[in-house]
Amino acid sequence: ADYDWNVAVIMAVFPDHNDCYRRKTWTKKVTAMDVHYTPVLRCWGPYRSEYRALLKPEGSDAPYPTTPLVLIATGAGCSYLVDFYHYITGNNLKLQRMVQMYFSTRSISMFQWFTDITCPRAIDKFAVNAHLTSHGNVKYEPNPEKSRDSKIGRLSFEEILQNA
Repeated sequence: ADYDWNVAVIMAVFPDHNDCYRRKTWTKKVTAMDVHYTPVLRCWGPYRSEYRALLKPEGSDAPYPTTPLVLIATGAGCSYLVDFYHYITGNNLKLQRMVQMYFSTRSISMFQWFTDITCPRAIDKFAVNAHLTSHGNVKYEPNPEKSRDSKIGRLSFEEILQNA
């Protein structure tokens, strides 16, 4: 049976921001909507999450990012990695510290989708490590002539942290 999930529970309504950007929070916007004319609830962006710490403060001359970054995601949790990639490429940001993305999925199509988006070109101080897990029927031989590569198998957090 097919189901269309369009029900959400908002546990807390955050007040609008009082900082210099005066942004409105999405929860405040949703509570102000006429729900009779809203067929679905859509949420996106770095409104009230740790993701906001990844953004360069507007007008800042400080190095970006201020520290090296190691960003890790699995499966559908990769959306923030794709958002971050589009953020740095769409704003032509020059990375001054190393940014390493680690992504792991069991889905061949999701693996292909993610790498098609995040690996089309070389970016200074930016690396993508994509892993395809649990596929005994996939055969892959690394190409030592390429500057980028993929792996089949699980991510090793110990290896990630040792290399950071």
